[in-house]
Amino acid sequence: MFITILEAGSLETFLPDLGEKLTLVACLAFFLYYFMKELKQVREAQEKQRQDYDARFQTMFERVAEMERKSMEALNNVSSSNERLADAVVELKNQLKHTTR
Repeated sequence: MFITILEAGSLETFLPDLGEKLTLVACLAFFLYYFMKELKQVREAQEKQRQDYDARFQTMFERVAEMERKSMEALNNVSSSNERLADAVVELKNQLKHTTR
């Protein structure tokens, strides 16, 4: 059926064109396959970099939070030390008042 539609002379010109087109399609398919493979590798590398960045950010955030907590503890210790010192001064004043009378 296919041969009857095509004339004998056009069959000779059709087959080389078909071969060129099939070769072009095969080359494009291989290119697309390797391009998609490379794209997948790039995406995986980017995802790994993002995960590494997130882990480093989380570690840094935890360190900053720990430093802030320690800083608050130090400020609280200074405040309580100041309060104890002030209480001790008041107590000494009271003792001096009682001993001088």
